[in-house]
Amino acid sequence: MDKLNLAVSKIPYYHGILLPDHPEFANDVEKKMLDIKNFDSRESDILLCSSMKSGSHWLLEIISMLISGSCDVTKETVLSSNLEYTRLEAFEDRPNPRIIHSHLPLKFLPAKHLEKAYKTVLVMRNPKDRLASYYFSILGKMPGLENLKWSDYFNRIIQEGGTENVI
Repeated sequence: MDKLNLAVSKIPYYHGILLPDHPEFANDVEKKMLDIKNFDSRESDILLCSSMKSGSHWLLEIISMLISGSCDVTKETVLSSNLEYTRLEAFEDRPNPRIIHSHLPLKFLPAKHLEKAYKTVLVMRNPKDRLASYYFSILGKMPGLENLKWSDYFNRIIQEGGTENVI
């Protein structure tokens, strides 16, 4: 358990949630989160909300194919459409409808989008499958987690209340 705490100590927290260890959060976490909350969503936008390891990539592809009427794979990726990982200015020039993705909890999502009840897709996955997928995706990829045991990881998830709060 100590290794897990040690590994996440450098990752930014915001109101009790872990954020991606990403340059977008390096300078000013408060500003980035406020910018996301105030993001100027359009009526045609589709907000794709999911917990990590829930199938966001698959659903982004499906939604893109439905919009385009084609089975061609989209050039857009979950990372390039993600509010947390992308400079928000990058969304301004994108044509309608924009697919915008986030792993953030509801209270941190763009207020305008939610208030105006614009299109939102919530992705849910069996929690057991999601936890197992998340465990194997971080195992050995983060410093200090090389020898993370499933039992330590699982107990931490249960104690903390979900992967939204823990790496």
